[in-house]
Amino acid sequence: MSREESLYSAGRSLGSIAYFLDPGQAKFVVLTAGYRQGLRIDWVLNSYRVPNHEMDLATGPAVATGRLKIRKLHADSAIAEVIENSNSIARQVLGDHPGVMAGDTVALPEFTIVSKQHVSPVAVLYYDDLFANPGANPDTFELKASGQSRLLAIGREFLQSPNGALMIKGYTDSTGTAADNKVESYQRALTVRQFLVNALQFDERRVIALGLGEIHPLNNSKITGLEKYNRRIEMKIVHVEP
Repeated sequence: MSREESLYSAGRSLGSIAYFLDPGQAKFVVLTAGYRQGLRIDWVLNSYRVPNHEMDLATGPAVATGRLKIRKLHADSAIAEVIENSNSIARQVLGDHPGVMAGDTVALPEFTIVSKQHVSPVAVLYYDDLFANPGANPDTFELKASGQSRLLAIGREFLQSPNGALMIKGYTDSTGTAADNKVESYQRALTVRQFLVNALQFDERRVIALGLGEIHPLNNSKITGLEKYNRRIEMKIVHVEP
């Protein structure tokens, strides 16, 4: 299958959170940017804050406070749903107010259109969703129960491509040495491979595990708390001759 592919990259800052529609629920916020500033329905934005308000966003460090999904657009404003609120780093750095709040800056995604190319299904799963210990230097590579369920569901879809090899790639963030990150990412990819071979009877000759460490990060920003999105498993069918 070929299509014009849109590639996402961490984008520039645009607008901020003006206020909550219902402060009691803290579920929907009003943004100071709308369709004239480039926002679109269903886009997911990152919200973040600089702990030291005397700094500007260029000097940081900025800390991620959550993620928002655009639900309604006006010319110069938008209503967004809070779909992720706070994280462990924000709770450590930002104290009593680690989550999304009025005044936080939002990052607008940027898209680039590239030439037509062959596209195979790709699944991206974050370590937080798969592993009992998703952090760097883990004491175990054990999959948690919900992670196994997700792998089973996705694995069954990949089984529908009998003439392809399943490539499983592990990635980390840049914490630690490059050598250690390659080892960790390989061990995690190998864990996923073995689970699929055992649980779904994949032909093990057609399931390949690779550990690529910290290369090809999904998030290149310097926003603290977003590096977890680089810690991931990518699964893709690579078509081969039967």
